[in-house]
Parts: sequence; structure tokens; C-alpha cells
Amino acid sequence: MSRKGKTAPFDDGRKITLVLNGGIMTGVVGTGATTALEELGLTDAFDYIFTFSAGLPNASYFLAHQALLSSTVYIDDLSNSKFINFWKIWNIANIKYLIHILKDVKTLNVQKIFESKTKLFVQIKNITKNEVEFLELNESFKQNYFKLIEAAVDMPILCPGAIVINGTKYKDYTNGTEEEFIENILKYEAITDLLIIYNYPSQKEYISTDKNILEIIPKDEIHKIETRSRILKKGCEDMENLVKNIFAS
Repeated sequence: MSRKGKTAPFDDGRKITLVLNGGIMTGVVGTGATTALEELGLTDAFDYIFTFSAGLPNASYFLAHQALLSSTVYIDDLSNSKFINFWKIWNIANIKYLIHILKDVKTLNVQKIFESKTKLFVQIKNITKNEVEFLELNESFKQNYFKLIEAAVDMPILCPGAIVINGTKYKDYTNGTEEEFIENILKYEAITDLLIIYNYPSQKEYISTDKNILEIIPKDEIHKIETRSRILKKGCEDMENLVKNIFAS
């Protein structure tokens, strides 16, 4: 909490990293965590944020100081058949609809994200090279930011095709494990501390490391394709309260 209300760079000898996971509709739980962190004055307290899938839009709203707005995307806008519709077997998850919400309805302040001193990374599959990459968000993605979000959440099973950005094809990487995700993050030797936010209990996997790690694990399991607003809202609120209680103590 010594970084409360402050912004990077910091001279405390630490590199504190926030990790935001994916999980389709379980991402609403992550917005409960980011809302709590924002209310605690910790939006700019992190040196790095690492994400994959739904973690990227969640992190984006967080860095734009719009964390509370991100929860309403899940609860109000995605909790219907406009986003997930199993009758449309060729395109079960309507990612174009999601991007419309982020861009035109619950407008994400992209300029604010790029003004942040926190370095933002997303794990994604480079289809062109057939490699899994951590992309660092920089000015080259500014004009294609919503396309990058689209690629990050473009799930192989639920939606067809890939997203082309600057001549390269990208898609959400869903074949890796949580442990692999964290191990890839830990390859960045500068990192000293991790705050890992899980979106459902079984998402946590064994992690062995000498880094300082705080893992925040929700009590209840929300289904990845849950669309009932009351369940989504409760998952968000429960995580928000959990994070506040942990930091208060």
C-alpha cells in the first residue's frame, strides 16, 4: 500500500506485477478485483501487468481508470444471446459484438491506457509464426488496439478465423496451462513480486518459485459461459470485497 496514489517509475527496489487471467465470462470476477484496486488507489501502483484472453480488456479498463465500467460490460451487455449463442454453431461467441460494446457503448479510453507508465503485456498465439508470444503494448498497436483485444479473446473453439494486425495473424491461446503462463511471466527476471488474480478456483495450478507471490482465489466457481446477470454480479461483488478485505488486513 506504500504505492497508493503514486505512479511509476518507483525507486523502492521492487518490480511489482499484476497478473489478470482469462476465462470468457469468468472474466467478470477479475473486474471485481480491478474495481477494488482502483478504489484503493492502486491503479498506477504496478510496474507490469501480464494478461491473456479476457484479462486484456479487463486490464485495459483498469489502466484507463474505468474498472467499474468493465464489470457492467459482462453483467449488462454480454449476459444475453447477442454474445454467446449456441444456435450459431459457426460463430458461438460473437467477438464483433463485444468489440462494438468496448468501442461504441462502454467506450474504452485508449489514450489513457497509453499514457500509463505501467507496462502491459498480453499472451497471444502468433498464427503466422506458429508461436506463443508475450506482446508488450506500445505505440505500434495504438491504432489497432481494439483489433488486438479482438485477437486476444478470439477463442479457437467458439469463433472462426484469426485477426490480422500489421500483416500478422493472431488468435487467443487456449492450449497452455496456468502454470505455463506464470512460468513464462517469471522469465522476466526483473520481476520481484506478483499479485495473481484468479477468476475461478480450479484455475489455480501448482506454482513453485522464489518470487514473492500473493494469489487471490475466488470462493465460488462460475461457468465460463455463464450469462445470468445475478450470478455474474455476485461473482464480481464477492471478489471486490475479498480484495478489499485482504488489502485492509
